[in-house]
Formats: sequence, structure tokens, C-alpha cells
Amino acid sequence: MEKNLLRKIPKVDKFLEDEELKKILNDKPRFFLLKATREVLEETRNEIKSGKLKSVDEKELKEKGWKLIQGILQIILFMEV
Repeated sequence: MEKNLLRKIPKVDKFLEDEELKKILNDKPRFFLLKATREVLEETRNEIKSGKLKSVDEKELKEKGWKLIQGILQIILFMEV
């Protein structure tokens, strides 16, 4: 079961193809989206391995990624002031 769930986690490249995220970050370095994506996917893998997560929902993963990106962007905007 664990292997099946791990296979359902999208690859980083597929995750990065999300048009909504691309629009939001069009003028920001790709680094932010890449970092957030890697963190979300790694966290998901760890939750599956520990038994905390019983299913993988790509929409939820994108929402987690977006929240992380928002946090990063807020820090950047704060630093620019």
C-alpha cells in the first residue's frame, strides 16, 4: 500500500506545470516554486512512510505548496520594505 501511495505523488516537473502557480510567480524567480514544491512532496513522502497519510490528493498538495509560497513571498516583501 505504501508503495502505491508513493507512486501517486506527482513528480516535481508535473507539479510545476500548474498554470495558476505560474501566473502568480511570473515575475518571481522559479526558485521559490521549486523549493516549495520539493518541501511539500518530501513532507508528503514522510507522512506516507510514517503511516500518517492514507491517500494522496494532488489538489491538496498544490494548496500546501501555495501556502508555503505565500509565506515565502510575504517574507520577501517584508524584506523589501
